[in-house]
Amino acid sequence: MSDVLKIFVPTHNVPIIDDETFVPIQVGAELHKDLDLCALKDNLGENISEMNGYYCELTAHYWVWKNAKKYYPNLKYVGFCHYRRWFDFGADAEIILKEPQKFFGDTHKMVCFNKEGFGKQSIRMCYYLDHQFQDWDTDYEIMLEKYPQWARHFYEETNKQNIFFYGKNSFIMKWEDFEKYCTQLFEILFEHDKRFGITPQNYKKHGELYKDSPYRWNNDFERQSRFNGYTAERIGSSWYQFNMDEIVTYPYVWYNKYNMKQTPNNRLESHTNSANNQKVVRIMRRRVGHPTSNTANLSNRSRIENIKFNLLNFRK
Repeated sequence: MSDVLKIFVPTHNVPIIDDETFVPIQVGAELHKDLDLCALKDNLGENISEMNGYYCELTAHYWVWKNAKKYYPNLKYVGFCHYRRWFDFGADAEIILKEPQKFFGDTHKMVCFNKEGFGKQSIRMCYYLDHQFQDWDTDYEIMLEKYPQWARHFYEETNKQNIFFYGKNSFIMKWEDFEKYCTQLFEILFEHDKRFGITPQNYKKHGELYKDSPYRWNNDFERQSRFNGYTAERIGSSWYQFNMDEIVTYPYVWYNKYNMKQTPNNRLESHTNSANNQKVVRIMRRRVGHPTSNTANLSNRSRIENIKFNLLNFRK
């Protein structure tokens, strides 16, 4: 049973205790060969370890996708949590960890952390406030080209107000669903990098590329350089909802070297309280461009309405 379910725990600076289910994997190992946090590292076999700076924990996802079956040939269920955030399964821990076949059944069922929300703003608007909208728009363009039906769902979900999403790139699902997820996610992210000419050598410059943009208030360039990790959270949430039959959610336990504490079940993060954010929201409402909207001859107000509500102008 121990090889049927594995929950991988990406870490880059904290040693994690290994057991038969939770498996630590050191990410960015190619960039920090002096560190030896655990036996499993994301630079073994086929890997993108050197991209960890802008793919974050996704270098572990990629490694598991390409290599885990060689280590665990009986693997049928695969999951990820965060070295600082661990699933709290409560009364369901026994069935999930010991009898995953019974828990997941014959349908496309998955486990995620409880949804996170952004107050009254949409997921897309909040991403624009925190990050570079060019990354979001490019990923969406690629999604439209390759997976138009999924793209419609992504557009609808990320433009609603008062919406929640499944974040943290943490989940448990069947191996066949995981393969499909990785195939589509990395196809989008790799194409994004290709269009911007991003490499492990220049990715930090991309984080500074739009530092004078009026649409982004956060000029923490080190944080902005993690663009693919951030967009993958939003892309993944839409993928789960579009492809899976059932999503079961649990809170997470926050871990650091000093304590462990459980977060509230309905964790709400509002990004609209500060005067600076309110200013950026007003600026964004005057934004007139969108990669998929035919808005050249519309008034500003009509452009906004078109961006938000008109789902008939998608490119086929």
